[in-house]
Amino acid sequence: MTGGSLWREHLRPFVASRSLRQLTLAAGALVLLASGLFGGLERAEPEKVTSVKAGQTVDTGPFDLTVTKVVWAEDLADGPGESELGRFLVVHATVTSTEKDTVSGFVIREALRIHGLRGFAEKEGSDVLVTSDEADPRVVSVADQVRIDYLNPGLTYDVQYVWEQTWSRPLPSSVDLTVFGHGFRQSNIDEQEDWFDRFPIAVGSFAVTELSS
Repeated sequence: MTGGSLWREHLRPFVASRSLRQLTLAAGALVLLASGLFGGLERAEPEKVTSVKAGQTVDTGPFDLTVTKVVWAEDLADGPGESELGRFLVVHATVTSTEKDTVSGFVIREALRIHGLRGFAEKEGSDVLVTSDEADPRVVSVADQVRIDYLNPGLTYDVQYVWEQTWSRPLPSSVDLTVFGHGFRQSNIDEQEDWFDRFPIAVGSFAVTELSS
């Protein structure tokens, strides 16, 4: 008798002798065990994703995010210079911390994405092209073009989310932006508490204008 057959021979009497309630509880325990091993159950998305427009503030959890405008340019003289792919798409926004502790730059970068376009650099300096939803933006301070690595408690920053898009794709006249919230929880791996869970909370369409010289 094979190992699989032997397992089934023992399993059938066990299942037959258990009530529906016992089997349901056992199944639930297995799900919880699996979630503990592999990082936890995915956070459920909110029932309703709201709309957002320029100047409207969205509460992402650790900070408030307000998109002010979206521009494009082939050359960002105060930042990375001329695009090697074709053009930059830049979302201007303000972020205001609502937390008592610092918020990591990773969480800030994950809070905003351009939806549904192609030909974007996977990350800064990369020549690998992905969809805009998969592209990791560079987030910098408007004042000095320094990368935002963290957000200090209670402060407001004027920032730019910067993506690079290939010239072979048409210049969009508007972009659909998705704002993501984050849920605070304890890691199942090292018990560290942070903003781990990401889920969409607002979407909106924004006109794209040329960056003024």
